[in-house]
Amino acid sequence: MTTLTLTADTVTTSILLEIALTSSVTKITRIDVNGTNDVRVKDYQLPSAASGKLILSDYEAANGINTYAVYTAAGTVTASAVLTLATPWFLIPRLPNFSAKVQQLTDYSSSRKSLSVAHDIIGRPDPVLALGGMGTRRGQLEIWMPDYPSAAALEDVFNRQEVAMLKQSVPKMDMFFIPETLDVVPYTPQGQSTCYRFTVNFRETKRPTGSLRGAIGWTFEELAVSFASFNEVAAAYATFDDLLLQREV
Repeated sequence: MTTLTLTADTVTTSILLEIALTSSVTKITRIDVNGTNDVRVKDYQLPSAASGKLILSDYEAANGINTYAVYTAAGTVTASAVLTLATPWFLIPRLPNFSAKVQQLTDYSSSRKSLSVAHDIIGRPDPVLALGGMGTRRGQLEIWMPDYPSAAALEDVFNRQEVAMLKQSVPKMDMFFIPETLDVVPYTPQGQSTCYRFTVNFRETKRPTGSLRGAIGWTFEELAVSFASFNEVAAAYATFDDLLLQREV
């Protein structure tokens, strides 16, 4: 029988899935406070082989309980794990090697615009309505980073031309978004080292599509079970540096 072992990793704010295979895995889903979603995997990981081991990391796991379902030709296996976030975390869902743990998130403000439209008609006192829901959030985040290297890492996240993700501990506040403007200001409290304040104007988006194209803290065991030969590794990564950062061709 296929078995699923989960390990929460607070360093990378991910959950490691280790699946001992007795049948090919065709799909993996996660239920958390943000809803139900497919676990994002690399192009070659699913469908899996029918035997051996499948190891992957879910970087979009939310704070709290995460319940996984692994679908195979022989049935479904489920398991749950708790992930606890000590501080907010920003990342690129498709390229999680571009991520940053923030020192503090001190301001979150947002607004939502109605998508309803009112049409004025000549000779009619009331408008004709085309009713719609509320649009996604638009607003501002104030983020503090403790030093210049961590500030530069956060700026890299916002400069990837990709949809970013905010993960934190307040239910329903997680979001996918694009940064629309970014201001960075150094601040030096008396007798303390310089820290950096980010002011980010954001626009919320839907969850990005596409396969996983990066990783944090991967192991050679994971690499070994992901590729059948060294030639496949060489075809996937242009240089060894790309392999270290999990930047696929």
